[in-house]
Order: sequence, then C-alpha cells, then structure tokens
Amino acid sequence: MSNQPTTPRPSWQSLALITPTGQRIVRAQEADEGAAARRQPSVPETLTSVLLVDEDDLLMRLLAHQLRRAGFRVETASSSRQAKALLLEDTFGLVVTSLSLEGQTGVDLILDLREDESYGGLSILAVQKIGGDAALELAFQSGADDLLRYPFAPTELVLRARALSRSAARIHQLRSALRSA
Repeated sequence: MSNQPTTPRPSWQSLALITPTGQRIVRAQEADEGAAARRQPSVPETLTSVLLVDEDDLLMRLLAHQLRRAGFRVETASSSRQAKALLLEDTFGLVVTSLSLEGQTGVDLILDLREDESYGGLSILAVQKIGGDAALELAFQSGADDLLRYPFAPTELVLRARALSRSAARIHQLRSALRSA
C-alpha cells in the first residue's frame, strides 16, 4: 500500500444521442456539475439577468419560473414602456420580448434598444405568437439575436437564454482581454 496522497478523480457519465439519421453520438461529461462550474470563468451577474416582456401574465409567470429555476435573475414587464423603465433602473444581459405587444410593439422596443448605444451588449430574444416568415424577418432586421415561435417548450427558452448568455460572456471576456492588452 502506497503512502502517497491520492487525488480524487472526477466521476464521469456519458450521454448518448441518436440523430434523426440514426447516428449515435456519445459524449462524456463530469457527473459532478459543481466541479465543472467551479472551473468556469466568472461571468458578470448582468449576463444572467433577464427582462421578460409579455402581456400574457400567466405565460410570463411560467416562463419567469423556468428561467429562475435555471439560475437566471428575472424581472418582468407587461409593456414596452414598463420594460424601458426597468432598463433605466437595472442592468440586464438579455431581454426576451413578445413581438405582439399592444401600443409600442416588441419590434419597436427592439429598434429603440438597438438605436441606443448604452444597450450595445444587450442580447435580445424575440418571441412570436402570430405571423409568418415576414414577422421572423422583421424581428431579425430590427436587431433581435434570436427568435422563438409559439408554441415552444419552456426548456427551449432556457436553452436559448443560456446560449445567448454564453455568447455574451465570450464577448465580455474578449473585450476585457483587449482592454488589458
């Protein structure tokens, strides 16, 4: 028996995915998610802060609950005007807005945010309830980073929010590295 200290080894689990073509993809990952999280570079809290804008109170509460369970800090607004007031009071990394708001639409909100340079690092996820490809094109042309069409699973919103947060974190790290160089 050796008296040398042992280093705890991570436990691994594998994830097998079957693609639509029948190809099997196996990916190993650490079972201890905490260990992986401890190695992640720190991300500013603003990148995990979400402003959810929708007139449908029940839907907004459901989506806010899902985002909070996934670790996001969430504030809600039922109109573009209320969203703008919250954006003046607090800093967010992501705005999730319905395109079909009454009064000032979600497209108008997106255009206003993209015109204001102080919101340059803000990610915007548009949510489309009605309309076809024209609404999709309008959302992206106005400056949305991503779009979800109803109906969608709340987990899809969480996954897209995480993806946008990762992208924003990478941009933040690059900007920080450039400033310090």
